Amino acid sequence: MVVSISKISNWYSRDINIPHHQELSAMKKIATICVLMLSISSSTVLAQSYKVIKVKETVKVNGKTLQANQTIAIRDTDNITFEPSTAKAAIFSSSNGLAILSAPEKSSIQDIIEGQIKDYFKLSKKVTGTRSGNLCAALDFQKQFGPEPYLILNEEARFKVCKSSFPMNASTFFILSYRYENEEEPVYKKLNYDRDELILSKAAIYKVDNQPVDQRQVSNMVLSYYDDEKQVEQVLCKMNLEFAENGELKSEIASLISELKNESISQEELTNNIETYVIENYGSIDRKDLSKWLSSNAPY
Repeated sequence: MVVSISKISNWYSRDINIPHHQELSAMKKIATICVLMLSISSSTVLAQSYKVIKVKETVKVNGKTLQANQTIAIRDTDNITFEPSTAKAAIFSSSNGLAILSAPEKSSIQDIIEGQIKDYFKLSKKVTGTRSGNLCAALDFQKQFGPEPYLILNEEARFKVCKSSFPMNASTFFILSYRYENEEEPVYKKLNYDRDELILSKAAIYKVDNQPVDQRQVSNMVLSYYDDEKQVEQVLCKMNLEFAENGELKSEIASLISELKNESISQEELTNNIETYVIENYGSIDRKDLSKWLSSNAPY
């Protein structure tokens, strides 16, 4: 089964105030959802059962807060709220597959009437292309690592770099700089490499004065390429790098696999669903890194 979001009901999230036929008021911080089913038929849609995989912030259905691992039935007449409006939930149903429950951005009542609103259930746009290929120009690094959060699932990840553009040796190498806590001076890390592979290692990056540091206390991370002989630094991109906390992530993916394993889908489709889930809830990832992590932590 190819998971298709087009199978799922269209929903609309808004706390709306419509005096006569005037325009909608601005979206409030907590979006209230009016659920609309786009259908040729005007018949009422029966409740659909969903397994809740993960909730970020607070999402409520008819005033009841969604919790991970619960199963809930949602009707097209239900009230769904987000606190704050950026809150979202990953949910799964056997008929519709994996979806991300979050507030859309449409603001016109005409969009509701004409059925032009975005799907309330949605998959990540980033899923269509996990980043791969050699890093040969500054733009490649920007596309690979920024600007959204970038998640590394294993203790380290390797990335192919074009030797002709960015040779790595004793005098030319990559540097990662960041601010740690309230320190005035930035921390500089010379990154490891193996021939034409750049290595991002959790243990090597998150260490100050030979002591491991909490990655959550790191900010303003920048990746640069440095020529020591010429004393020239080329800034490549800002990074929002994070290494996965495996305990929580492993539990969530195990729950998702448990829901997916009875579906008639290929291993690739299963991986695609997991990839979608990780991207939507944690950040961009590399497909090879995901495959390696799955083989060790969630074999199927």
